[in-house]
Amino acid sequence: MQKRADTTSDADQYNSLHEQLIAGWKEIVQKTLGPTGALHLAGDLGSPEAQARSPIWKTPARQAGLTHDVIAMENIGRTPKGAFVDLSNKEIAL
Repeated sequence: MQKRADTTSDADQYNSLHEQLIAGWKEIVQKTLGPTGALHLAGDLGSPEAQARSPIWKTPARQAGLTHDVIAMENIGRTPKGAFVDLSNKEIAL
């Protein structure tokens, strides 16, 4: 009986997902915010699901060298011109 191959030799089984998230944050944020911009991660901070997923987004952002703020959805405000802002009235660009 011949042994069956479960995966191909080029399969990474999602091992590179974390590295791809880091690279993606760098590319997207640098193009949008520039080197000193801050990323805002917003969600329902009281939700157990959001708390469980939070490291999935925060850790690669931090490892990509990005400044990031976590903000509850209900704390996002708007300026008279329609821009979204955080609690410090800092514009949320991304």
